[in-house]
Amino acid sequence: MEYKIRKCTEAGVKGGGKVKYCAVINYKGTKYIKDFVKYAEKRSTVTQSDIMAVLYNSNALYNRFSSKKPQK
Repeated sequence: MEYKIRKCTEAGVKGGGKVKYCAVINYKGTKYIKDFVKYAEKRSTVTQSDIMAVLYNSNALYNRFSSKKPQK
């Protein structure tokens, strides 16, 4: 996710109060898993196929356990 830094001031304080900086989303279109995988591969020693395998397996595991009804 891309972001930019923005100067934020305190609401309701005359003169803006203490200056803080916050991250604001910098939307540049829809990102897909494949985009993230390419980015992660460039920044590490792991291959695209390894990253995809981890993402899809963790997604399957999440779906498996989140779809179960809670026990009473």
